[in-house]
Amino acid sequence: MKRTIQRLLGIAALAVAAIGGSFVAATTAQAQTVPTCTYYHNGTAYPSVTAPTGPTYFAVCVPNVVAARRDEAFNAISLLPRKTQSANPNEVRDVLQLAQVNYFYFADRAAGNAWFSSNNYPAIFQDPSGRCGNTVGSPLSGLITVAIYDRCTYANNVQGNNTSLKRTTLHESGHAFALAIAKNAGNIANSPDASTGWKALMTDGINKLTPAGWIAPWSDANRASYLCNNVFGNYAPSALELDLGSTSNPVCSGGNPVDPTFAKNPRQLAEDKAPYFVRNNNGVPTNNSNKEIWAELFTIRHDTAGSPAMFLQLTDSMLGYGSYTSSTANFQCLKLVMQFYYTDVVPPTSADLTARGCPANPGSFVTH
Repeated sequence: MKRTIQRLLGIAALAVAAIGGSFVAATTAQAQTVPTCTYYHNGTAYPSVTAPTGPTYFAVCVPNVVAARRDEAFNAISLLPRKTQSANPNEVRDVLQLAQVNYFYFADRAAGNAWFSSNNYPAIFQDPSGRCGNTVGSPLSGLITVAIYDRCTYANNVQGNNTSLKRTTLHESGHAFALAIAKNAGNIANSPDASTGWKALMTDGINKLTPAGWIAPWSDANRASYLCNNVFGNYAPSALELDLGSTSNPVCSGGNPVDPTFAKNPRQLAEDKAPYFVRNNNGVPTNNSNKEIWAELFTIRHDTAGSPAMFLQLTDSMLGYGSYTSSTANFQCLKLVMQFYYTDVVPPTSADLTARGCPANPGSFVTH
């Protein structure tokens, strides 16, 4: 999925390429007429907020919509946590509602672009490369929009069905959550997924992807078990993961490493299989991978069932290995930060980080 945020003064747009879907029933995208959008109502809680008529924060813009697919996207939002009493602290859905995040369910990227253009949205709301979704936040207007696509658009304008509208919506909601936190705090540009603290802990996680005992004292059997039973599983890269830059071969097949010589360590394999989420330069995140890993860790935190086949199964197996309480988890410290934001909408304290073996002072979680 994709997140775009207009920089201050409108000088440029920062694009984060999109994820979602597969090449199932692939077709070539055609010229798109402007779709008609209608508000969808289901209850009175965000993203519905009104019933049975009136504006909501969820618009359906798919002709002859299939109710089950519409509901898969809608329910992904409506089941996010929210406070049950007005006196309680805000939770995820409260944060999204306070920031007035608007969701649109389109047939595809071309349909979304046609609608935003026809309705005179600024140019940054145009999505040039999103695969299955796009999230935009504008400091000039404060508007945050999330577009979910029923069909995904890949390289060379090839399309395929979105095989997980649920996880597409959750991933985009992760982007929107970061923007909403910043907007509600007074400056939409200061999102935690772009902060010094988050980036520093991502570097820490990248540098720890290869366990300390990988070369010695681990045996080949230890290494094989770690790769195949724990981190990467026996999943071949999906068409989506290949479109996101994964190399073609699986790490393991039939419970055994594809490369029995272990020429590459776990960090190198992660960089090969999930570059979109862990791309870095000497450990420093690049190409907005820090924002993409935020959104995907948000998805993994909410939906612990894991990604379905043909979506991000290999990626989520690697990113999701271990919980935020496990000292051997991949990206344990990022998971700890996500846990705090997901449950309390605040970052952990230095004491919280230290208690989990993370750097005590990685930097601010507010972008400057």
